[in-house]
Amino acid sequence: MDPYRFLCFLMQGVRPCDKRRSISEYQSLFPAIDFSLIDSNEDTWWKADVRETKEELAARGRKFMNWLGTRKEEIAIVTDRALLFHTLSAFVNHSHPLEKKELSKPQVCRCLPSLPIASFAPWSC
Repeated sequence: MDPYRFLCFLMQGVRPCDKRRSISEYQSLFPAIDFSLIDSNEDTWWKADVRETKEELAARGRKFMNWLGTRKEEIAIVTDRALLFHTLSAFVNHSHPLEKKELSKPQVCRCLPSLPIASFAPWSC
């Protein structure tokens, strides 16, 4: 299994609301989606006693964005705001000061038409 396919998960660990449902349940809810690339029916990344740090979340987000950049097909990304916020914040924080100034402007968010991102949080912790 390519590990980069599953890097855009929520912040992992401790909170039950951050654990994904079983793939078999998602298959019945979303029959048009191909789940064949997921090798485990249950969420094996979620840990009851360890919470992922913001830095770990940002690093996972950067790995995902790097993997995404290698793909030829169009990909819709569905994730939550924490992953987007910490990933993009880390990117901005590691940019040249002139780039940081431009990237920090709110309107820059509208300049990413090639990344169709749908962000939602269906339940809260």
